[in-house]
Amino acid sequence: TAYSPDEIIARNFIVEDKPDVVVNIVDASNLERNLYLTLQILEMHAPLIVALNMLDIAKSRQYQIDIERLSDEIGSTVVPMVATRNHGTKKLLEEIVKEFKRKENRKKINLQYGKEIEKHIKELENLISRDKELSKRYPPRWLAIKLLEEDNEVLKKLGEINHEY
Repeated sequence: TAYSPDEIIARNFIVEDKPDVVVNIVDASNLERNLYLTLQILEMHAPLIVALNMLDIAKSRQYQIDIERLSDEIGSTVVPMVATRNHGTKKLLEEIVKEFKRKENRKKINLQYGKEIEKHIKELENLISRDKELSKRYPPRWLAIKLLEEDNEVLKKLGEINHEY
């Protein structure tokens, strides 16, 4: 569940406006904390590029990040950057254009939550998929996960949608 106002705004924009490409700028020196939003974006099946910024600070703290492995694990392009020195910005722009052109061949990652939770996700996903209008608005798996999390923002949005019919 998104907690900060920034995360909620970003999530709502991605789910409702369905941008062509999402660039998630991640602080490499605080990777664990910043990957939460990345995972949220992946669950939304949004076309994603991760800009791994502040690598200079991460290296000065002796952090070792296997960029290729991270990219493989999340199924998205990861661009190493030091934006304050303009390192990696050209590569980021190139990757944005590539991702924009790719459209149909995007790899969709489904994070696995264990057998018991996956069973409940699948049940909800099947119910959600029956509602074509709802499925068009929100990825069914993402919505099922948010319902299991009892995400207040999502529950509120569903209440608003229900009143539209």
